[in-house]
Amino acid sequence: MNVNVASTFNRSVVLVPVNHNDMVLSISEKINQNHKMNSKPFTYDSLKTVILYMDPNTRILLSSRAPSIRNAEKAVPLRIESLSIKHHRVSVNNIGYECGIYQVDCKNKQPYRVSGLSRLNWKRTCNVDEFGTRDYISAAGGMLPANNGHFENNLFGSYYREIIPTNEGRFQKLEEALEIEKQRLNQLMNYRPNENPVNNNIEAKICSKFRVIHYDPPRLYNRKDLELLKNEKMVKAAIRYVKDRIRQMKQELVLFQNKSKNIRPKFEIHVVMYQGNLTPRVIERVKYTGDFHKAEENLRDFMFAKRQHVVRVKSFSIKQACSMCQNFHECFCSTENKLLPKRFLSFVHQNGSPSCQIDF
Repeated sequence: MNVNVASTFNRSVVLVPVNHNDMVLSISEKINQNHKMNSKPFTYDSLKTVILYMDPNTRILLSSRAPSIRNAEKAVPLRIESLSIKHHRVSVNNIGYECGIYQVDCKNKQPYRVSGLSRLNWKRTCNVDEFGTRDYISAAGGMLPANNGHFENNLFGSYYREIIPTNEGRFQKLEEALEIEKQRLNQLMNYRPNENPVNNNIEAKICSKFRVIHYDPPRLYNRKDLELLKNEKMVKAAIRYVKDRIRQMKQELVLFQNKSKNIRPKFEIHVVMYQGNLTPRVIERVKYTGDFHKAEENLRDFMFAKRQHVVRVKSFSIKQACSMCQNFHECFCSTENKLLPKRFLSFVHQNGSPSCQIDF
């Protein structure tokens, strides 16, 4: 089942850094307005000259917003300072575009991400089935992880030595862990610290230490645990963390039960933009139909494929996390700590010539 993300870009605002948004909308609206009013547009050569000196992210957006300049944009050489491929994310000049699968019909009305690296048990998910069952659970014959004699964390990140052969028994352990987490939240809500000042660096280290108190196996906080939180600010941060953890735990239990209850949730692929410390922003949404990697491939093709010139990249990096990244990595070889392109890369023209080149 294919998900054509690229085809949806012609009707949405996509691939745009926040601080470029107003400029891009203004330019694209003027281009479309001039086209409708039969005003005298840029000559083709003048338009290519303007596009040549635009930010790469702005260029891609304009191409999707204003079809009249699409051919010109593809005809102009594209130069990128840095290109990074990492864990379902493409970063162009430090602005990242990441694909993710989200359940969008949750009871709390907040989309819940089901792909990527789980913050509960640090397992990575690429695809889910129609019920929301994660791919690593499906690969294990539908069995929940852990309690199997191997050193493996369960859905919530806890490790139990006890061997439990059935999903019913393992699910019961998860429910017990959720109840303990709720009791821990009550402990935090009722705790009153002594208001000792702490600098930011020490505070961050203490908060990180506090978050790992409970995993093997889950337990309530003791007095020593709570005294790690030196002031009200740290207590509030711990409360937010535990509340978010409880939300995720509840959602994981619901996802696993969907199949037995014959419930098919609604899933979408979201393209999310990341830029520095700014709040991540959803810039595209399409229906998820089962092939997450195909959607990611279409996103990359939309950005880089079918260009008349090789894309020039000064700095390139890639980190493998799944078969998708593995296939891309195989297009390169390593020589003296440098990544060098082989004869044919992932992004190619129809005639087979390379469309991406790394400069050193």
